[in-house]
Amino acid sequence: MLLNGVLSNRSQTIQRSKLGICLMAVAGFLLLVALFYMVLAYYGWLLLHFVQPVAALVTAGTVLVIGSIVAFSAYLVLKRIPPEPAPNDEIRELISLISATAADGLNEKVEESPKTALLIAGIAGLIAGKYLS
Repeated sequence: MLLNGVLSNRSQTIQRSKLGICLMAVAGFLLLVALFYMVLAYYGWLLLHFVQPVAALVTAGTVLVIGSIVAFSAYLVLKRIPPEPAPNDEIRELISLISATAADGLNEKVEESPKTALLIAGIAGLIAGKYLS
């Protein structure tokens, strides 16, 4: 029952994220269409003041400068994000020490009463099988 609740919440979260991704894709497409028409209108306005080759050159230069500014700002934003720190050797040693200590404690209990450990493992398996299937 608890697992079903967790899975249904997870499914709703996945559905929500899929919807968000689709909406972002549609918004991106509409943004590209709007930018295309804006560049086209800019070119048309430049044609009123310059001959066709000069208007095309000015339009291309403007788009190139704006694209370079966006790319440079994206580079700066991505550069600021600190990389995830690598786990230290001390942490690895501490984790291995804790797991070895826990394993030793469990081994002692199993060696003292193996039938009880087997019974508990069997009951845990039955419970897991009943609720996970």
